[in-house]
Amino acid sequence: MPEELLNIAEAIRTQLLALAPDSVRAQIEALPGEVLLAILGVLALAALLVVFSLLGALFGGGRRRREEEQEVANDYRPEPRPEPRREERRPEPASAAPSASPANLAARHEELMSRGERQAQGNDFQSALASFKEALDAARQLAFTRPEAPEPQRFVAKALHKVGDVSARLGDGHAARQHHEQALVLLRRVHGANPRDAAVARELAVTLERLGGAAAQAGDRAGARNAFEEELRIAGAMAQQENHDLAWVRFKAVVHIMLGNLNDPDSRAHYEQARQLFETLERANQIQTQDAQTLQQLRGVLSA
Repeated sequence: MPEELLNIAEAIRTQLLALAPDSVRAQIEALPGEVLLAILGVLALAALLVVFSLLGALFGGGRRRREEEQEVANDYRPEPRPEPRREERRPEPASAAPSASPANLAARHEELMSRGERQAQGNDFQSALASFKEALDAARQLAFTRPEAPEPQRFVAKALHKVGDVSARLGDGHAARQHHEQALVLLRRVHGANPRDAAVARELAVTLERLGGAAAQAGDRAGARNAFEEELRIAGAMAQQENHDLAWVRFKAVVHIMLGNLNDPDSRAHYEQARQLFETLERANQIQTQDAQTLQQLRGVLSA
């Protein structure tokens, strides 16, 4: 199979894994790219056949059905029935709200996330992992009920991060990175639809910083650079838009340090950029104690 089709298959697999429940994730991951494309092709063909069948039934049988209904209506002469007395009427019972309504799913997600946080703070990471996975399932169900709304997608991304963090604490680095990458897919999509949303941009920037750090630690310098440079572009755009919020200046300074730490030929230039940005925070009296210490270290490195 051509490499382009295999790349398409892997992109589709990543999208499916981001929202697929855990019960089917293993099957999706195990499918070869050729089989995945074949299954999607069969499903698309089946969907087209269903559409054509419905159109045929609608336009082919609709007229005859209307004629038959009209004949029945003409022949039917209902007998008049007396109006029931007021005391005989019974109010219809109100239908119960579905347990899987969007409001209930959102509430369940928040409850499970809070429970997982408490368990993680108590170092009960196995229980925390189970709670965060349940929260992830609730968030995914909510995202399926409201596919166009950005907030449910952010719920899914947040739960994915929590599952990834706890997986890392339990020593499963592969699962941790996999969940963070799935969160990245969703947040890129939400940010693309809402590029001026500062909260979404911040979540995406933090995700890229986390993945870039993990890639650098694993020796994947190219992957780390790509993640940090994407974060730097987002932070730069938001610093121009939110020019009253100096937090984005700090974002840029930290990313420049991380790029400098890759020890590439442009490392010194990134350290210089970080120094200038921290000095901007210093002049505005917005620099934190830890950042002030970092600034002193940068001055020492650059003066050497």
